[in-house]
Amino acid sequence: MKHTAKLLTLGAVAALTLAGCAAGPADGDSNEGSGDLGDVAFLYHTLEFEFMVGIQAGTEECSAELPFSKTTILSAQANSNTQVTQFQDQLAAGAKGIVFSPNVSAELVPAVEAANDAGVPVITVDSLVADGELAGSVTFDNVGGGAVAADFIAEALKDEGKVLELTGPQGAFHAELRHQGFIDQIGTFPGVTVETRDAHFSADEALSITVDVLTDDPDYQAIFVHTDGMLRGVLSALEQLGLTPGEDVIVVGLDGTPEALDLVRDGSVAATVSADPIAMGCEAAQMMAKVLEGGEGSDVLVPATLVTTENVDDAELWGNKPLG
Repeated sequence: MKHTAKLLTLGAVAALTLAGCAAGPADGDSNEGSGDLGDVAFLYHTLEFEFMVGIQAGTEECSAELPFSKTTILSAQANSNTQVTQFQDQLAAGAKGIVFSPNVSAELVPAVEAANDAGVPVITVDSLVADGELAGSVTFDNVGGGAVAADFIAEALKDEGKVLELTGPQGAFHAELRHQGFIDQIGTFPGVTVETRDAHFSADEALSITVDVLTDDPDYQAIFVHTDGMLRGVLSALEQLGLTPGEDVIVVGLDGTPEALDLVRDGSVAATVSADPIAMGCEAAQMMAKVLEGGEGSDVLVPATLVTTENVDDAELWGNKPLG
């Protein structure tokens, strides 16, 4: 990023107290507004995951209160070429601002640069781009999230044991930072060792890797997955191996999805690390309105929240809020 806006946290954003989100437009639909800030496009890399649906829900709720002329929401269905085309189409249609979650950072640089050339401000949500000028960004503290998981696991293991870390693909924004935070923090506990495997954020790969690793060496006391979507694969693997989660192996996730909260409640998962995609989507929309009104954007970092049986029913957790 080339701008030098002050780095903020979402402590202030928490004051939004989003109690829930009304249903908004489906992918590809537009909402007509009565404002004078022009048309704004929200281009998501996918809407297939609950976390991204949470970002969409927050965007829709807050956009409805902002003076945009029209808001358009599109999913690229995890295809960078599609997302580049969506950028081009929205610029050609006269969009005054673009908020987007990059599919692959490096592949979206030309799209951001095209918006720069057109004088259209761009704000990223959930991730960043490798180059180009951004008016602002709203991202989860992935490093902090990994560190929170490491601290929980180390304490649960009494600072000694073996951990399997199942990551996202190498080079992926979230995976690299979550791994960095986890490994750096777990390294402060010399008695804890880690085996790291790339599971590509896939439940199926998480299942097969867990079976393979624990079959070769059953002396693992904990498993950390980079996204809650892999939890069901890990739990299926433990069932195949005749191991009881929470007793034989501690399982920890990251994202704070509704499904993960239910797994924490029933004891299958010891903890998950929650972000707040609803607040992220809302903040990105509000930041775009501020920029279009002549203000400056900023780099907002969403803090990580550890979720255990002690706070799993907290109504402020995004996983306990309706998404539409």
